Amino acid sequence: MNTMTCEELADRLPDWAAGRLAGPEAEATAAHVHGCADCAAQAALLRALVASRPTAPAGMSERIAVALREPSRSAPPAITGWRRPQWVVSAAAVLVLALGTVVFRQTAEPTDVTAVSSALGDVVEEEPVAWTLDDGAVAGAPVLDDLSEEALATLIEELGA
Repeated sequence: MNTMTCEELADRLPDWAAGRLAGPEAEATAAHVHGCADCAAQAALLRALVASRPTAPAGMSERIAVALREPSRSAPPAITGWRRPQWVVSAAAVLVLALGTVVFRQTAEPTDVTAVSSALGDVVEEEPVAWTLDDGAVAGAPVLDDLSEEALATLIEELGA
């Protein structure tokens, strides 16, 4: 009696078609494939794919093993002498960036607000908007609401006000 479903077979079918399954699992897979036309078609396709896959040339694994054991003849000669630590390049880049920023700030001319505003035309300034309830939550209002007057006085003393 074959109790394996097509969904259960889907994971095992590639291994079975490649000959990597053994024992009762291989027998159950073979029984299902022989009784199910859809799975038999999939198995035939997988077997054709396994048969058509390329193989390595004869003796390739031995040649690779020999090449790994031999020292490389094309390797560059070892560099001797003092080598600069890797952090020196990073430090030099940070130094150049810092000096460039200082020089740029010193050479920048102060901006004339009237010249900028005349170039932009009439700029309407928006009136400040009052805080909403959500903004108070960001500023910590709910936390302060829960404190007693003694705790608030202690907090003010700690802040140095």
